Amino acid sequence: MSALRGAALALLVALMATVSGCAKLDELRTEFVALRYVQSATTHLTRLPIQRAEAVRELDRALELAPDNPTVKRHAGALYVAAKAYDKALLVLEETAASDDPHSRMLVAQCLLNTGKVSQGAAICQRELAQAMALRHSKSVGRLEYAVILNDAGYILADANVELKQAAAAVKAALRLLPLDPSITDSMGWVRFREGRIKDAAFYLERAARLGRTEQPEVLYHLGAAYARLGRIGDAERALKRALKLDPEYNDARTELRRLGRQLPRPALAHEPGLVPVERT
Repeated sequence: MSALRGAALALLVALMATVSGCAKLDELRTEFVALRYVQSATTHLTRLPIQRAEAVRELDRALELAPDNPTVKRHAGALYVAAKAYDKALLVLEETAASDDPHSRMLVAQCLLNTGKVSQGAAICQRELAQAMALRHSKSVGRLEYAVILNDAGYILADANVELKQAAAAVKAALRLLPLDPSITDSMGWVRFREGRIKDAAFYLERAARLGRTEQPEVLYHLGAAYARLGRIGDAERALKRALKLDPEYNDARTELRRLGRQLPRPALAHEPGLVPVERT
């Protein structure tokens, strides 16, 4: 069971255990069904092949049933981000992002950067990095948590193709702390890709693919994009097609594959010199 799905199940149990006994039965049922929709959306996003559109529909249903439930809203926001439904996520997260939770603030930053609000999103990432560094200096944050914050902020900035110098420094520091982490290794590869250091990018992305316990569509997409720019067209095509098999609605991978199609050699034609025309009967 994935951590994300497990968290949804735990929240479902916790909510049912703590609802006041005087609550109306129909309200209990509504909250229960809404959380089941959240749980179902989690499954669609964690079980391969990923089903983004179905997950978004389930989250929409959950919020229609329980629009004011804080548990439903908080988890729906995070899951909308996982489904790349950034507009929907932003509407929910701006209301529910906890002031004391760097993860929720980082999700808001990711949504802002992916909805055209670049300066606002970048500013949040930069503040999170500065705060994390200060906390680490005072030993108020652990090594693992610090690495996660560094990686999240660095990857979000690199994915939006902004503040690359700062993104590279953050991810590099995270990788020093957790050198065998596949997610951070992938982030390092994507930072190098954005910097135009494609050979370095391919090195880290290949390593991320080897370190991962299972194939990840995002890593395969990153690897395919790097291979394409190195002229390794066949390798790029295989990686991108595999990414789409695992995540059929991965639009970035589909766009890259279409772009790659324009680089593939043309099929041999019968009228080209040295070829024997095929007789038609």
